[in-house]
Amino acid sequence: MTRPPASEDGAVSVSIPTDLSYLLWERRRAIGIIMIGAIAIGVSTALLWPSRYRATASFIPEQSSQSSRLSAGLGGLASQFGVSLGGDPMQSGRFYADILLSRRVIEQVLLGSYPIQFNGKGGDDSLPLLDILGIKGRNSLERVEKGVKKLRGMTSADADIRTNIVSISVQARNPALAAAIANRFVETVNDFNTKTRQSQAGRRRMFIDQQTDSAERELQVAEDRLKTFYQQNRSWAQSPELEYRRGQLQRQVEIEQDLYLTLRRNLETARIDEVNDVPLVSVIDTAVPSNDRSPPRRLILLAVLALGAFASLVYTYASWYWKTGQASGRWVQKA
Repeated sequence: MTRPPASEDGAVSVSIPTDLSYLLWERRRAIGIIMIGAIAIGVSTALLWPSRYRATASFIPEQSSQSSRLSAGLGGLASQFGVSLGGDPMQSGRFYADILLSRRVIEQVLLGSYPIQFNGKGGDDSLPLLDILGIKGRNSLERVEKGVKKLRGMTSADADIRTNIVSISVQARNPALAAAIANRFVETVNDFNTKTRQSQAGRRRMFIDQQTDSAERELQVAEDRLKTFYQQNRSWAQSPELEYRRGQLQRQVEIEQDLYLTLRRNLETARIDEVNDVPLVSVIDTAVPSNDRSPPRRLILLAVLALGAFASLVYTYASWYWKTGQASGRWVQKA
């Protein structure tokens, strides 16, 4: 390939496509070296880049009775605009997504035991996730703090507003470990909510128990008044005034009786809820080990090759710019 001809005044005619084609051919050896180096770097990077495997688990929270009474049309229309109507905020997918990444849940996942095989040592024993991840620190508090930051960076949680499905994804170097951590997140948040529900039911049971005792005493007092009235006024049916008084006492007994029976039913419900360990979430997909690397090796190789091609173009353009500058006398210093 020949160089473009010079004009009559000795300056090389500047035609970017022509000059670049000439320079690409003229600098082919340097460009080839750059591309070979890029290939070598790309292959080395793809082989040495730490493998990451992603595992995902999904679940749907238990819906409250108030939410279930919403009409399907109105509820679906509101969800499309990101609006929740009438539902319990503690049963929304966003609430669970935030709980999954809360410090309390992450610490429980970190301190939970996992098979020691995830640490590459084999055996049937188990280790805390802090040890498996190799978290170091001057003391236990610093280790936990570093572990929370690292695990939070490995984890992502998302909630679908329309379906209320919550997804938790974990990236780790071991595919089985990533799946185990994701499943442990679901178990931990379910245990957390179950204990919270039982604790709330316990406080509710204590309150209702006190109110039931008070209502029982009030009912006993009202019944005693009515009994005393009957004992003292055996001919109350012949007196309009006594009949009116009997009606008042009878209504008071009925009011106290209805209140007492309502509290008794609520007390039994609270006692059941206090020991209820039924899961609050329904698991849709359990996390399983995946063989898909993140990022893929071919993607790393293509990215490095693209950088090599870009470096070649930059080198070619710089050469063209320097040569045209010299030819036009722009780089010649005046005496």
